Amino acid sequence: MPYFLRQPGFKFTHADAGRCTLIGYPGNVYRIEDRSDGSGHAAAFISRHSLDSKTTSQAQALVNTGITAFNNLGIVLGGDSITQGSITLE
Repeated sequence: MPYFLRQPGFKFTHADAGRCTLIGYPGNVYRIEDRSDGSGHAAAFISRHSLDSKTTSQAQALVNTGITAFNNLGIVLGGDSITQGSITLE
């Protein structure tokens, strides 16, 4: 699965959405997948936008850091502390 770090000015258009699925994670990490039969749209999207592609282990480390940062904020709603549990990337 191609993972990348979100950059300023990042745009995912309606046309992109017709060809790829985008999934966001804590730490500004995204996974992009081809909607069709592996036609290469996801790889082309990463290349076209000069995005910083990440391996699964690199992306996992960034997601873990994002979760820790969120949980350290100590957000309280209605008296309950909100925490994000762990997420394991595929």
